[in-house]
Amino acid sequence: MREQVRFAVLGPVSAWRGAVEVDLGPPRQRAVLAVLLLAEGGRVPVDGLVDALWGDAPPASAVGSVRTYVHRLRRALGEGASLIRSVGDAYVVRALAEDLDLAAFRELTARADAARREGDPRRAATHLRNALALWRGPALSGVRGAFAQARSEQLEALRLSALESLLAIRLDLGGHTQVVPELAALVAGRPLDERFRELLMLALYRSGRQSAALQTYTEARTLLAEELGVDPAPGLQRLYERILRADPGLLAVRDDGGPAAGTGPGTTASAVTPSDVTPADMTPFDPPAFGTTTATPPADPGPRIDPAAQANATATTTTVPASPFPVPAQLPSDLPGFVGREAELDEACALIPEADAPSATVVIGGSAGVGKTAFAVHWGRRIALRFPDGQLYLNLRGFDPVGAPVPPVQALRTLLEALGVAPRELPEDQDALAARLRTVLTGRRVLILLDNARDAGQIRPLLPGAPGCLVIVTSRNRLGGLVAVDGAHPLRLDVLTAREGHDLLLRRLGAARVTAEPRAVREIVDLCARLPLALAVAAARAADRTAFPLASLAAELAEGHGSLDAFTDTDQAADVRAVLSWSYHALSPGAARLFRLLVLHPGPDVSLSAAASLAGLGTAAARSLLAELVHTHLVDEPAPGRYAWHDLLRAYAAELSAGTDGPGEVAAARRRMF
Repeated sequence: MREQVRFAVLGPVSAWRGAVEVDLGPPRQRAVLAVLLLAEGGRVPVDGLVDALWGDAPPASAVGSVRTYVHRLRRALGEGASLIRSVGDAYVVRALAEDLDLAAFRELTARADAARREGDPRRAATHLRNALALWRGPALSGVRGAFAQARSEQLEALRLSALESLLAIRLDLGGHTQVVPELAALVAGRPLDERFRELLMLALYRSGRQSAALQTYTEARTLLAEELGVDPAPGLQRLYERILRADPGLLAVRDDGGPAAGTGPGTTASAVTPSDVTPADMTPFDPPAFGTTTATPPADPGPRIDPAAQANATATTTTVPASPFPVPAQLPSDLPGFVGREAELDEACALIPEADAPSATVVIGGSAGVGKTAFAVHWGRRIALRFPDGQLYLNLRGFDPVGAPVPPVQALRTLLEALGVAPRELPEDQDALAARLRTVLTGRRVLILLDNARDAGQIRPLLPGAPGCLVIVTSRNRLGGLVAVDGAHPLRLDVLTAREGHDLLLRRLGAARVTAEPRAVREIVDLCARLPLALAVAAARAADRTAFPLASLAAELAEGHGSLDAFTDTDQAADVRAVLSWSYHALSPGAARLFRLLVLHPGPDVSLSAAASLAGLGTAAARSLLAELVHTHLVDEPAPGRYAWHDLLRAYAAELSAGTDGPGEVAAARRRMF
């Protein structure tokens, strides 16, 4: 019997064969599968796939590329042509509710509609909760292009429809006290969406908060006038007038759990009109259990109340956690070969704030290639469940070899849009954007990973103000200002221990090869200076040459000792020389010159006075330049006034000195030092 293949588009586009997630390949290949799944059993011509992937400017090879993507998808799914079938010049994927989360979502919302028509709002709420639980983040995550954006917005509108229906049912059943915080957060996140204001006004009024309900209307009227030059919609105006009159019909709830005639906002309390999505009830998606479309009915959402008993009527109401924005899950994948760092992980975990404690910022520093991002991602994934309202990731490109660092305004807009704030609702001013981010994060437990930061000024506007959040920052610079002024916690990564270096090679190359040549493994670890990036490059070279003994790699590294030629790669991110250069080119001219000259010192470390002599500077000037080198982690200060670096940094400095400093300058520096 073949393993069931399940698909998901309500979040990252994914597929599972049994309990194993399928690697769907590059983004465009994943996009092909998304387009076929979104057709929900309909035929998609090859030309339609080309349009979806490239729009109006397809390359000449587009049709061939599409057919290649389909072939690779069939092979990855392991089902030949049985799942993705050719029908003439088109393809089709037919998936039932137990195979596709979108089909399951539609089936559950249809059941909810039927239950409401039959006068069973509690059963409808159960179906809606199950439908919303299928979402794992913004629809079609990871698929780019205008087609994906448009369909993502359509799917998010369906999600909002289900969310609004669920909130309306809970309000109809007497859960007004419980839904007030959720609706208030929705209104704060979407101030121009009047439908949620109607529900919020009714919930506040039923909770005995008439003035707050009226204030909500006043805020809407002012905002709509300022932003759009219009008055509130008729439904909102009618509800406002009824609250002013203290209309007793607003408090009435029918015995069967449905709202009495004319009691809802406007004239239809639970009317559903899709627009932008604001996901709520976000729960982790368990792929192996995906086919289940029923659930045990939740606890009773609350007693049916009469006006006289409204103050106590909802004491036993079951709250459904809600979120005013999509719950992002943006952390990159964990590094398969991650090893060690247990002491650092324990130290980091001790810094995680409790829900009611002030938000914390942890700055992970260390030299280039030491594994800061890998550590941050590994730690973030380990603790992700402690931040149920989302995990955000943003590469700030502080030391990017091509692009400029991401400015705070752009970073703020990116984070706010990931949290569900529509771009049209974002202010232009940086301070206003920062204030909006703090507002949106209030009451939420969110993890924010800010990778590759340049300086504290790039980070400071992105910090949350409310309790419970955690910000993880990685940087080659020390970001002392963030520690001193903003109370950030520094966590420095050094090179690996010898045991961790051994374990890294064991993880990458397998136990058989590593245990067969223990001496060669020790030599490789030492010659790589225990730098994670260098070890990874060496392991990749060994993995490509399975017929070669590890001793040959050790000999090759030993022969090139003092050079970085053995650690080159066509991918700059995996080229040790290139990665180190990004830090070097960020130095001031004086610090760069001192970095090159330090290699002339023959000892294992350099004193302040020796460094000053090498550069021909006074002690104060040399101390300032050394502080810059320490700040960028190009040298370390293991003891007060003593400066050192690992062998690969020394080799890099030697290469730079040989290519930059003339023989006369080198000789003069040596004379001054000696």
